[in-house]
Amino acid sequence: CADVSTSLELIVQVMGGKLPALPKLAFGIVDVRDVAEAHIRSIDNAEAAGKRILVGDRTLWLEDIADVLRNAYPNRKIPSGTLPNWVVRLISLVNPILKDVVPRLGKSTEFSNARMQNILGITPIPAEESIRTSAESLLKYGLL
Repeated sequence: CADVSTSLELIVQVMGGKLPALPKLAFGIVDVRDVAEAHIRSIDNAEAAGKRILVGDRTLWLEDIADVLRNAYPNRKIPSGTLPNWVVRLISLVNPILKDVVPRLGKSTEFSNARMQNILGITPIPAEESIRTSAESLLKYGLL
């Protein structure tokens, strides 16, 4: 869908029936509201100057993201089960979104949001809330 960001395209893929099952992929869940708040709080925060501050809640596997969406939208057909990596590689030949993630199959990258919490005083929006809110927006604006 040309009207959504790459991160929202993930939800479109899961909720829009574009995947028969779920690739073994992990994603750091970051709510745009936290990003905006972090920018605002960083402006006059001397302790934040020159530091890289990772913003987000945590990393979730795509199957966990699908579980959140399945619980929020029980009437929608949301895939379950894991696609073997070789199948993902094959589908990626015709699905540009999957082509970009093939190198990350089966890999999870954890991150620390301690600086976000300790320096900026931000408690991240829970990943589940961010996922549900993103889906609600996509549905509201007819993008899903």
